[in-house]
Amino acid sequence: QSVLADRTGRLWVSAMGDGLWSGDGTGLRPVSSDESGGRNVIALFEDARGRIWSSSAAGRMSRSDGNSSRVFDSSDGLPPDAATCFAESNNGDLWVAGESGVFRRSGERPFTEVRNADGAAIRHIVCLKADPDGSIWLGSSDRGLLRWKEGRIAVLDADHGLPVNAVDGIVGDDLGFYWMPSG
Repeated sequence: QSVLADRTGRLWVSAMGDGLWSGDGTGLRPVSSDESGGRNVIALFEDARGRIWSSSAAGRMSRSDGNSSRVFDSSDGLPPDAATCFAESNNGDLWVAGESGVFRRSGERPFTEVRNADGAAIRHIVCLKADPDGSIWLGSSDRGLLRWKEGRIAVLDADHGLPVNAVDGIVGDDLGFYWMPSG
């Protein structure tokens, strides 16, 4: 379901219901469910400090630094469902999102939900991308592309010049622009 090559060259691979595996070129070894957050890992991410984050369909996340791991769940401010994507902002905050909302973790504090200016949850987010200017781009399955910057959300959708309302991925190009393929 997810593949990640970390900065050390280690490969991380998850297979639906078959857990998380990692390897350094000599083969893959299974990562225990206790370390990965569950048997069905759906998203992987490496943060700026080289820690590997994984999210499981069981609504738990794990962070591993190579020596130890920690599992996060709803008691840490996460929603009960799975996070499907990660990003790290220029100030080091970790962002996670999924069907039920967008959550941010600053330092070692619990995750807190990020909401629209009117207090509504930001739902159906399928991809995230951090911009060096501090913006977080959020691709949604039904609202187009959203941009969070300095606590405000702007929406680009079919009513505001974007040709689609579903954004499945966000990638950077050599000019710093982000292009969003849709499903």
